[in-house]
Amino acid sequence: MGPCTGAASVRLSLCLVLGVRRSLRRAHVLRPAATLVDVVSTAALLTVCDNSGVSLDLNCTYLSSARAGERVRVTARVLKAGRSTAVLSVELQTVGDGVLVAQGRHTKFLLGLGGLDVRQSLRSLL
Repeated sequence: MGPCTGAASVRLSLCLVLGVRRSLRRAHVLRPAATLVDVVSTAALLTVCDNSGVSLDLNCTYLSSARAGERVRVTARVLKAGRSTAVLSVELQTVGDGVLVAQGRHTKFLLGLGGLDVRQSLRSLL
């Protein structure tokens, strides 16, 4: 993660998680991609503002498979960081051949920015 870049990148090796082993062995699908979209996109957002915000929308589209033990690169970019919302994009690719495994989009509400009172912002959501 670089300072004030609006981007974050993580490389990791997939491991078997208890309860997911059977489905990984059969389908060879990366299951925790939505969690990675959430965590890495938030890290990218923190390079451009000091507010991690709260999720309004998070989606993940699975495009290919990744096997346990395979290295995956997760790259997030800030597409827009406005006064009250931020839109972030995430790609998960295998390290060896660059196959796109999943894509995600994350929209966050930025609490307390742009002169907004946090309590007023929360009331408006209810």
